[in-house]
Amino acid sequence: MRDKKHVAGDLAEAIVVQHYIRKGWWVYTSPQAHQPADVIALSPDGEMLLLEVKKDSKRVNPGRSKSERINRVLNEQQKSLNVKLVYVDTDTQDLDLKMT
Repeated sequence: MRDKKHVAGDLAEAIVVQHYIRKGWWVYTSPQAHQPADVIALSPDGEMLLLEVKKDSKRVNPGRSKSERINRVLNEQQKSLNVKLVYVDTDTQDLDLKMT
């Protein structure tokens, strides 16, 4: 049986791919397990996005009552390549693209 976290990650990536295909972009994914970007999206006007896809997860930190997003950090290689982080809510299929 597959790990639930891997299944959720695959689902999040599929949602991102579908989102950009519906916008009319060309979308590419990598067959490799370890790469700097999960998805490459190219718009018809020449805009290119390198995307690191993460399932949007929340937790309640100690001493708090409100749940907050578990923030992820890009590595130095991803930063140098201008990879963007995109959080995906797999229940609602909402995307939150972090442009900085």
